[in-house]
Amino acid sequence: MKNFILTPLFTCLIFTTSVWAQFENAISNQVMVRMQKGQNPKTIMNSLPVHFELTIESLLSQHADIWLFNFNDEQTNLSEVLSLLERQPPILYVQANRKVELRATPNDPLFGNQWHHNNIDSQLAWDITTGGTTPNGKEIVVALIESADLINHSDLQANQWVNTGEIPNNGIDDDGNGYVDDYNGWNVSSNDDNIGAGSHGTSCAGMMGAKGNNDLGVTGINWDLKIMDIAGYANPFTEANIVASYDYALNARLLWNQTNGARGAFVVATSSSWGIDGGNPANYPIWCSFYDDLGQAGILNVGATTNQNQDVDTFGDVPTTCASDYMVSVTATNSSDVIDFAGYGDQTIDLAAPGSNIYTTAQNNSYSSTSGTSFACPLTAGLIGLMYSIPCSSLEQAAMTNPQATTDMVRQALFNGVDQTPHLQSKTITGGRINAKNSIDLLMTSICSSCMPPNIINTETVYDYSADISFNETDPLNDYRVNIQVAGSGNWSNYTITDTSHTFTGLTSCTTYEYTVSSICDGEISNTSIINTFTTSGCGSCVDLPYCATGTNANPTSTFTVHSPASISGSYTYQATSNWGGNVENGYVFGELVLVDDGSANSSEGCNLLINNTEINGNIAVVQRGSCNFTVKAMNAQNAGATALIVINNVAGTMDMGGTNNNVTIPAVMISQSDGNTLLASINNGEQPLALLGVQNEWIEEFQIAGNTFTSGDDDGYGFNSNSFVLSSGQNYSFTLTPGFDGQALDQYSRIWVDLDQNGIFNSSELLYDQGNANSGTVNDIISIPANALLGKTRMRVQMAYQGFGSSALPNVCGNFTSGEIEDYCIEIKTNVSCNFTVTSTFSNPTCNEIQDGAITLNVSGGTPGYTYTWNNGMTNASIANLNTNNYSVIIEDLSGCDTTLFFPLVYDTQLSLIETINPPSCPGSLDGSITAIASGGTNFSYQWNNGPNSSTWNNVGAGNHQVTATDNNGCKITKGYTILDPIVAEPLPNFTTDNFYLMIEFNNNSQNAISYEWDFDDGNTSTDFEPTHTYINEGVYNVCLTAFGSCDTIVSCKSITVEKNDVGLNNEILEAKVNIYPNPAVDLVTIAKGMNDVAEAVIYAASGQIMGEITLLDESTQVAIQNWNSGVYFIHFKNDNGEFIFSKRLCVVK
Repeated sequence: MKNFILTPLFTCLIFTTSVWAQFENAISNQVMVRMQKGQNPKTIMNSLPVHFELTIESLLSQHADIWLFNFNDEQTNLSEVLSLLERQPPILYVQANRKVELRATPNDPLFGNQWHHNNIDSQLAWDITTGGTTPNGKEIVVALIESADLINHSDLQANQWVNTGEIPNNGIDDDGNGYVDDYNGWNVSSNDDNIGAGSHGTSCAGMMGAKGNNDLGVTGINWDLKIMDIAGYANPFTEANIVASYDYALNARLLWNQTNGARGAFVVATSSSWGIDGGNPANYPIWCSFYDDLGQAGILNVGATTNQNQDVDTFGDVPTTCASDYMVSVTATNSSDVIDFAGYGDQTIDLAAPGSNIYTTAQNNSYSSTSGTSFACPLTAGLIGLMYSIPCSSLEQAAMTNPQATTDMVRQALFNGVDQTPHLQSKTITGGRINAKNSIDLLMTSICSSCMPPNIINTETVYDYSADISFNETDPLNDYRVNIQVAGSGNWSNYTITDTSHTFTGLTSCTTYEYTVSSICDGEISNTSIINTFTTSGCGSCVDLPYCATGTNANPTSTFTVHSPASISGSYTYQATSNWGGNVENGYVFGELVLVDDGSANSSEGCNLLINNTEINGNIAVVQRGSCNFTVKAMNAQNAGATALIVINNVAGTMDMGGTNNNVTIPAVMISQSDGNTLLASINNGEQPLALLGVQNEWIEEFQIAGNTFTSGDDDGYGFNSNSFVLSSGQNYSFTLTPGFDGQALDQYSRIWVDLDQNGIFNSSELLYDQGNANSGTVNDIISIPANALLGKTRMRVQMAYQGFGSSALPNVCGNFTSGEIEDYCIEIKTNVSCNFTVTSTFSNPTCNEIQDGAITLNVSGGTPGYTYTWNNGMTNASIANLNTNNYSVIIEDLSGCDTTLFFPLVYDTQLSLIETINPPSCPGSLDGSITAIASGGTNFSYQWNNGPNSSTWNNVGAGNHQVTATDNNGCKITKGYTILDPIVAEPLPNFTTDNFYLMIEFNNNSQNAISYEWDFDDGNTSTDFEPTHTYINEGVYNVCLTAFGSCDTIVSCKSITVEKNDVGLNNEILEAKVNIYPNPAVDLVTIAKGMNDVAEAVIYAASGQIMGEITLLDESTQVAIQNWNSGVYFIHFKNDNGEFIFSKRLCVVK
């Protein structure tokens, strides 16, 4: 995690400012919410007062469960809503939704060349790779989070990422990624692939991926990179847009991970050249935390810090001060590697990259020079993409099998590869500016020779008690370790094999398992592959039989439909507002169409306060277009209690109703004049028409039966619960079915089937409940299980279907229908016979993976002897042995048919663990590190390091991967690997200047990062003083060398100095001997005594060069008051009557 350290003063300052800063640029009626895992956001809508009118605006990230909510800011305020939501247990984070701006770009003079490639050693890196794809041909993608002209710019077209799984403009989500027609990328504001042609983004795109070696224009750091453009700069560009933008990249990478690269996109980095100057990350928890989600999927995220020349450790900045390891914060440097305009911070800004006066692509198919952290950011993101293209297939395998760990490795190589400078060491965490060649070399060292797991793994066949798997062979030829556990149990078993296929045996039926595969290379065990899962068969008819699919149609469209009277019923064309009012797509409203009455001559225009509030309240208001603003009509209707507003146009057709008013929360639509006349005739005729506006949606909220309660909420048309419950044959069961609605309650019709003969088909005789009449409330009734029902596990299907306007016949038990929901349940039908036998059991857990000695013994008495035993691992004896960790169960049945089921979850008795102490090597490349691993959970451990000693400690180790196996006295083992990285040690930087006083030279040491020094004066003399003074015998030119000894390196810097004789005709040595300074050292007062009149003046200098005093020496002795001077060394230069330097003496001041 990044360090964010504040002094007490600044802590106080930021705390007081954050009270108002967190709401600066906030949208007054919106909050962003990140739910705890598995929590339904609809539950919190009931936790706030009704008058807040809290509604869901949109789902920003399904993976991270982030939602955008609206509320009525006329009834409450942002602070109150946040305060109440923060106390809700289902919520992880809640914050305001704020506007975000692009980083400002200063108008600096133009430079007509790409100097930055020379600084970061691009050419040397291109000798290894020019980017574009992995060695196996997978496209490498970097997401640019802003609009750019990738489609039209000649130097960017070839490197535009397109979604090849999508057919453009056919209105279908062809690749099933949740986005319709996202061929060119995605625009989070317009929900299409209109990525635009932003000028700022076009310049950013050229830095990361202008096409290289095409005899045209400029070259990006990555010649053949695929740039995924995610646009969405609506007015305003908000944090909600930001999360939705990142979520598009996240979903693409997750799909790539889940399909081993067959679908989705290999997004390795994002580039974001925008943010909030002075932002405090504590006020942006949802935004900042989302970077961890991206990192877990394998995505590094590069952010540009402020273009204000200030310390962001103190002043703040978002997102570059977000604490996530997966936010790489970047500042900008000039051609001299100096930050000349941008933000900095040695606690929060990771590194620097060229960004001052760089040359790149520009709008209108052109090129220009520009400056800003905005351009350092995509250059760094493009380098990350270049690093993923190194000629090592093991990196691609690692990215598939362990994306987060691979991202950590790439990040470390990026950071360790920087070129450090004294200037940047005080302003960034790494102390340097990116270097493409260094980082690629470091990454290749870390990964190219690594032992890698297989990346193509298949579950071939699954049975009741076994499963077959296969995987690809890794290079070089290896042994393999397969690891398996009951899903989520934490009790892994492993087996070493030599083939690329394996059969897991000794499994239990109807159990979900997780398994991984590791390679073994010369004794070293690789990281594990991605986790694969399978569920063994033998679950009974409910799961194993191929029941027909059912559910409701996906993606219902919004509609304005009149239900009654029949003479005018049907759907009407409408146009919703785009700048104000509630979202028609968000749920629906249902009720009577009521014409407004404002008491004026034009009463149906609704321009004044309405007088028929009683009729309008809870219904849909109808108003005629007239002289007043549309928002005025809407507010009057809303204040009267209307759930929606229908505006009748006064001409043919419809229009988008103009105006703005954030206080209008009800949806408002316009219909044509002719359709409006139809409605008016019905209303004026007293027919009280009923209508629905929006997206109709209903579901089974809760189902209760036989003491079981299943609260599922909205399952998008179909839900399946595989955890079986017991119903007895010949018994009646009361049940309760509670519907849920996205609007007002509508009539529903419920039916229940049970597959009584367990053949996988629901036939007409298996319809055990039929409601008979539709209604809109909770259903309370009884279902009867026939006495002749086949015993065992089977499936129950509960169907709730809308039966209002437009629905004719009831839907079939199979297939999809329009509105409602299906829920399937696994049930077990048993006899209602009382069992009279007794079972006692004993069991012992297996010792460990290497000693599978678990056992279970049963003793049965009573009932009708002749007992049978059916174990879920296929055994049929009363006792079973040689068991591994697993969830075992047995059905015991006597001759009368009475049965009981017992469960035995066995776990390892021995749980070993390793605690390590790592001392990394002191310097890169050195072998003075050590690792100590101490095992616990057993006794008398022995240790063996792979290619190392057989002790708990391995001394004299360097950077690399190291693995140890600890074995206890029973033979139980634990193996763990450790990665040691070379430390980042600042290189010593020798530097000095001189003050020349004829043959005497004072040396000023300006070096950094050194521990000690050695001076060679080039006359046979040396010194180890920090700042020596040396007197030469002869004049001449001398090559003085300063050797700086650092922690790891020794660097020499030499300079030529010219030494000249003093032409003053006095014997300076005699003069110097005649001048006395006392006391020396001195405290408050010092006396300068001269023995000759030739010494006329003394100039006193501090060690820093500051002149402390210029004193005319008129008398034989002169006193100088020094009580206000600091302790230290001072230099007194003596001059003659002509003002010429004669000699120098030192004065020590002590306090």
